Amino acid sequence: MFLAFPVLILIVVALTIPAWSYARRRDRGSHWLLILWLPAVILWIVLSGLGVGAQSLSNLIEVFWLMAAGIVLSYLKVFIVDRHIASRQGITPALMAALALAALLLRLFMPILPE
Repeated sequence: MFLAFPVLILIVVALTIPAWSYARRRDRGSHWLLILWLPAVILWIVLSGLGVGAQSLSNLIEVFWLMAAGIVLSYLKVFIVDRHIASRQGITPALMAALALAALLLRLFMPILPE
């Protein structure tokens, strides 16, 4: 279990690097794009540690969902949002906040999953 999380982090970052490098070539990318999912995962861990929401080992899948959503949002930002919105200031923090809100909602409303 302890080795799985660092490997998962490396996989998520590796899957995000193509979008980030494309955005960097167009002067639209920041290093925050690589860790778009990180505040949401940290919030999820803190809320889980505080006992908020369902407490089950099966609920660990929520972390994977948040990381996968971070990958999808990073590609959407680079290939759709950056092309159609002239003022791109504040989009990455807004996406981080949206993922953090998703983490909060997952902890509050996800039922206990069977193990």
